[in-house]
Amino acid sequence: MFPPGVYRITTLAVLLVVVLAGCAAPMADPGAETGTETSLEESTESELEIRDDLPFDADRSFERVQAMLGVTMQPPAVYIEEPLDPPGSSDRDPSSFYAVMGVPAPDPADIGPELRVGGVASSMQAVYLLPEDDATPAELEQVFVHELVHIAQFQQQAPQRIESSIPASHRGTTDATLTTTSLIEGAAVSVSSAYTTRYDLPVGTEREILERYYPKASAGTQLQWGPYHFGSQYVDAVADSPADHWQVYETPPVTMQELREGEPAITTGETTLETVDITVDDDHPEWAFDPFEDDVMGVFALERVLATELSAETATDATAGWAYDRVRRASADDDRVDSYVWAVRFEDDTSADRFEATAERYLESRSTSIETITTESNATSDGTASTEDRWFTDSYAFGLERADERTVVLVGGDRTFLESVTVEGTAWDGDVRVSLAEDDSTASMTAPSEGAVPFVAGATGVNEGIGAIGGTGAPGLTGGVP
Repeated sequence: MFPPGVYRITTLAVLLVVVLAGCAAPMADPGAETGTETSLEESTESELEIRDDLPFDADRSFERVQAMLGVTMQPPAVYIEEPLDPPGSSDRDPSSFYAVMGVPAPDPADIGPELRVGGVASSMQAVYLLPEDDATPAELEQVFVHELVHIAQFQQQAPQRIESSIPASHRGTTDATLTTTSLIEGAAVSVSSAYTTRYDLPVGTEREILERYYPKASAGTQLQWGPYHFGSQYVDAVADSPADHWQVYETPPVTMQELREGEPAITTGETTLETVDITVDDDHPEWAFDPFEDDVMGVFALERVLATELSAETATDATAGWAYDRVRRASADDDRVDSYVWAVRFEDDTSADRFEATAERYLESRSTSIETITTESNATSDGTASTEDRWFTDSYAFGLERADERTVVLVGGDRTFLESVTVEGTAWDGDVRVSLAEDDSTASMTAPSEGAVPFVAGATGVNEGIGAIGGTGAPGLTGGVP
């Protein structure tokens, strides 16, 4: 089952991940003995059902993986398929959350020459390898091992174990999905890298490939590859060996913040999620919030948004102290782009101040014009009218509000929505209150040095969902990623 806002991996995702593949992860049999590699490798021939010729000994690889993981696996069927054709366009739907926030689709140009094999693992006991014509036997074997780890994970029900540890209120969000995918894919990268080293395959390990390509990749590709990169770092830090890695699923991190920090405190009961919700008065003739469309993007997605305009270090510093977030989608009954209200709460006001200042820099860098708005209805305590900035790109409009000392709200999408929405602050229960009303402000426009560009609403398309990142896996059939 795929959570709201997340769809099955696309052709582009498969192409982008050619060496690293995607699926879901498992839990070891508590009674399984470790250190049994010799006995397993000396066992009788496996029951792998190999449908095509392979340039390496798949049965031997299968026995080695079982030995390394310390589990006995039911052998899958193995297929060789043709590489998928490149998609006609990698553009995002202009109404999608990531398009509005400026995060591009994964860029095929980020792929290096070592990435020549795609892989897919199915919970229906099948592995598919998708090699380019010039792929080497070692590259095929490495991806095969990665996919076998996923088969073991399915059989040990790791995805279900991880999901059961996630609080119900957080389950199915983009942040939770990214975290689960990080554990699943991170384990496969960690084990396949250990395999590559132990058996001296003449190819770089998946960890080495990620460490080389990830820092230089575009923000859209990093969003796709992040679970592999940071997930493998987490698994390597927690587990001493592939056979020991199963403990990762016992007390898993719940958020990407926890995974990045290496502290799964929520599962152990040491702390709890500090959730934030957005309550809406949407009695408006044109705009309405979908009552079923909300999401939690998490710190990793927040970083990727800022990193489209600022350095990775600046984005990381600005999101330190993230506590929780919530995003709501609003739509109109015409071809205007969808709009979003994104409330981000921090642990303290200093962290919120730092993020707000950085978010302003992000918007200034991205915008083609800026308007200073004077709002009579939001007069300050001394009776003077309040002012605020609004930022505009060629297709979108943005505003930034402070709901309370620890909560910053980013509003983005169509200009008429921005003129209608008001962030009223937080309620007694900590929820951010939002209302839609007619605009009662006056504006004076300023512009970046290159001059103002008129605002033009982008064309709408089929919505991707708020958290449609395209690269997250889920129990079922998923594709090779990065």
